[in-house]
Amino acid sequence: MMSTQQIPVGYDFIFAKLHGMWANAAQNQQLYDLAKSATEENFLHQLGDYGLANVTQNTFRQKVQERQFVLLHKVRQYVIPSISRHLEAKIENIADENLKVLFNYHFFPDQDNNIEDLLIDIPNRDYKKKAIFEAKTAEEFLNALPPCVDSAAVRQIVLQLEKDHDIMRAEAALDQLAYQYELKTAHELPFSLRRAATSLVQFEIDTTNCLMLLRNANNYHFPLQQLQFFWIHGGTKLASKDLKIYHKIESVSELIHALPLFFQELLQPYAEQDLYHCEHVLWNRMYNETLKLFRNFNKPILSIIAFPYLLHFETINLNRIFEGIRFALPDDEIINMMIGKEEKSHTRS
Repeated sequence: MMSTQQIPVGYDFIFAKLHGMWANAAQNQQLYDLAKSATEENFLHQLGDYGLANVTQNTFRQKVQERQFVLLHKVRQYVIPSISRHLEAKIENIADENLKVLFNYHFFPDQDNNIEDLLIDIPNRDYKKKAIFEAKTAEEFLNALPPCVDSAAVRQIVLQLEKDHDIMRAEAALDQLAYQYELKTAHELPFSLRRAATSLVQFEIDTTNCLMLLRNANNYHFPLQQLQFFWIHGGTKLASKDLKIYHKIESVSELIHALPLFFQELLQPYAEQDLYHCEHVLWNRMYNETLKLFRNFNKPILSIIAFPYLLHFETINLNRIFEGIRFALPDDEIINMMIGKEEKSHTRS
């Protein structure tokens, strides 16, 4: 867990600080310009304008993730401890990607991926890489991991993974831990923030669960017992008791008809299209809700809990642009993959 020293400031100062940071983010017209970079080299060069200097093709994924941690850690120094813990929970959620990489490396050692290219540097988080890489047993592996929010729970996940080698179940258990910690810290926030922060976490949980159900209907068709492992608890729009219905549905179109009205209305226009259209519209809905909170000038404190989500969506967009350019996709196609894109900002060349 990361500690930080607080600098006492008012929420108006933080509001202005965050809006200044977001004004310099890759959004709207900046995304369109980046999508038109044509080559990876041009794209990576332009990232210098967003605090990502000297990024290479091999380091891009790491550096763009690390930028999230640095910016969130910077915000933590301005806020009271309960808000700092909530921001830390957002960092922990993203940092769990490192644990997933390490799980795969330790328990499935025959993979060809270079782990050094996959691990993300996190401020104040010391990964004892030599000890981790050389660990022969689960105990040695656990002892080499840095402290986390719930080391006891991570220990149980690792020991279970050692028994069943079910990496999907282990990764789902990590996601469960991360979201439960986010909910816990949201409930501990000041009253002025608690409801909005909790709603955002619940919205993300519902979105994650909905996407899991859609992928299951489209590809996996897991039995109920297995599907239950992937269910994130704490959402409000989908109920775990309905899994006994959802797990039997084997088409995306049929599943959308069975979902609550909120999801039906969002997803019905895309029921017969490729699944990524449904994913895109769900994350766009969350982006728009988050942006409303961020732009609420009557309650500037809300910008603090909205900013981590906007920053994460920016990271997703940068990754999508990079992948789109790598695969030589037309710039219009790349632009259509952007979360939160505003059509009015799109000027064609």
